[in-house]
Parts: sequence; structure tokens; C-alpha cells
Amino acid sequence: MGISNVQVKANMIMGVNINAGITEDQAEANMDIGIVNVQVAAFGAKVELDGILIEKIIIQERILEINGEEVSQTDITQQIFEIKEGEVIRHSPEKAEIPHSGK
Repeated sequence: MGISNVQVKANMIMGVNINAGITEDQAEANMDIGIVNVQVAAFGAKVELDGILIEKIIIQERILEINGEEVSQTDITQQIFEIKEGEVIRHSPEKAEIPHSGK
């Protein structure tokens, strides 16, 4: 487990503020393909819940750049997997705050 930076070709909506309440047609009209640099981090921990040992694996995704321009992202998307005896017992996507790295 650790941190990796990956570059992907992705569909994205350009030049539209998604928080302004755009329609699906407006979003589709502004769709473009671009290069996105993403940081992916994975880490795990064993926790005990009600006397049962569960392994928690957390995968976080953070967008760093879109088409070579730095992005200021305020939160990280993360997936949390809880595993008991080799079986995923719960999976939940969540948002988490980005820790300040002094940048």
C-alpha cells in the first residue's frame, strides 16, 4: 500500500460551474476529453469491533491537474472497505478533507 500518481484520459465537463445547477443537456454540450493527473493513496488498518477483528482498507483519490493546469481540490474522494475473514462486509464511498501539506 502507498501513494501513486497516475495520468488518465477522461471525459469531463469544461467551463461550467456544476454548483450553479446546470441541466443534463448543458453538461453534455460542455463535455470534453482531457488528461487528468490523479493521486491515489491506499492504506489499511486492523480494527476490533465487538470482539471481531476487521481489516479496513481505505483508497483515496485526489485530482491534481486537468490538462496541465493545477487544480485546487477541497476534499478527497475515498472508498472504505471493511473485510472480515477475506470477505468484504461493507463498502462505502465517502468524502474526506485534504490534510494541509504546507503547499
